[in-house]
Formats: sequence, structure tokens, C-alpha cells
Amino acid sequence: PKNCCLVWHNHCGFLDNKAIPSWLRIVKHKIDYVFTVNNELRQWSVSKVGLRELIVEYLPNYPDLNTDEQLQHPLPGKGKIKIAHVAGLRPQKDHFTLFRAAQRLQDCDFYCVGGDFGDDYSRNVRQHIEENGLQNVYLLGARTDVAALLKCCDIGVLSSKSEGLPVSLLEYGLMGLPVVCTKVGECSSVLGDGKYGILVDRGDSNALAESLRKLSNDAELRRFFADEFHHHVLENYSKEAIIQHVIEKYQTLIKC
Repeated sequence: PKNCCLVWHNHCGFLDNKAIPSWLRIVKHKIDYVFTVNNELRQWSVSKVGLRELIVEYLPNYPDLNTDEQLQHPLPGKGKIKIAHVAGLRPQKDHFTLFRAAQRLQDCDFYCVGGDFGDDYSRNVRQHIEENGLQNVYLLGARTDVAALLKCCDIGVLSSKSEGLPVSLLEYGLMGLPVVCTKVGECSSVLGDGKYGILVDRGDSNALAESLRKLSNDAELRRFFADEFHHHVLENYSKEAIIQHVIEKYQTLIKC
């Protein structure tokens, strides 16, 4: 029909399968545009499926927080700086690098927010905290008041050893936090290779600690990175920005 187009929103892909599904082989020449949820899927769509690069776009995640919510429980600790680490207790989040940094920053409180899956990793995390006497590290579990919690914090951190595009990083920006993050996945791209936050190598607890110390000791630097990152997220990664971009793309396709 006139003014109709076929857009594929590829959220899963078939990266682990050797053969491209038969249905995709049939329809791929009729596809007008593709949105993928990460750059790996975008590259796969071009190199393996054979779609034209110009019609395949990586559409990033966006943060969607209720900024009007109230803090459920007061945050523990009496450190001069509160540091948020929003990441479930999973190995790729590498809490142990964070903990080694926290040992060197006893005047800061670290709040680990995210699901506890009751597995060996979470047990090792708790054991590490106890054995090393990390009284400035708090495991808060999964929370529904993340926005309110981030409002109470001074810095956001991610110590991951692997990532795609972590929504928590965008949440830090949305809530106006300066960030220290490892150079994994899309994190470097989101932070403009250091323009909007501080990047460190994964597994480098010394660099992580020094970067956090630098921010904790410099209120002006925190405000600079917080403002820069906040505006960057609003313009490029907010829910409103992403939805508007998709609408404009559909409008363009329909007119073609």
C-alpha cells in the first residue's frame, strides 16, 4: 500500500545462531529501516544479514525514573560524600574493584543498589565486605525509589568489567550526578570519551579510587561534570529525546 513501510525493531537478534532465520532471508529485501538495541546488533545486521548500513540504526536505552518519588528510608552512614553504585549483584558488575577502591576512601559512603540473586557471587560479595571490615559500604538491595536515592548522593560510579549501555549510567546523568565509570561497552561513548565524566580502565581499583577522590575533594569539578552530563543525557538519551527521534524517523519514512 502507498505510504507504508516495514521497520524492524531488533531487540534480540540471532547472534548465537549460525544460520539466519528463513523468515528474515525472505523479508530482508523489503525492510525499510532497522532499530537495534546495541551496536553489536547493528553491526550484525549489516555484516551477517546484509542490510544496507544506512538503514540500520542503534537506538539507545533511556532512563525512565519517577523524579517526584520520596526516599523510602534514610541512607545510613556519616561520610562527607555519598557515592551511588546502581548495579545488580552480578559478576560483570565487578563489585570487588569498587570495594578495593572504597577501602581507600573511608570518608565516603558507598551505596550499592540492585538485586541480590542469592548465588555464589552475592555470597562472596557479602563475605568480602565482612572480612575486610568495609563499614562504609552498604548493600541496599533492589529499590523502587532510585531517583530519590540518587538525589541524596554526590557521585555515581560503575566499576563493571563488561556492559552494553547501562541504564544506571543514564540515570546518574538524568539526576544530575557526576560520574566515574569503567571503559566498557557503550560507557565511553555515552561519556564522550571523558568529556562528560571520568573514565578508568576496568579492574583498576587504584585509578577508580583516585578518580573518586578527585571528585569528592572538588565540589566545583563535581558541579561541572554533573551539569555537562545532565544536559548531554537530556538532549541525547532522555525518554523524550528518543521518542521524538523515532517519531521523526517514521515521518520521514512514510513520506518517502
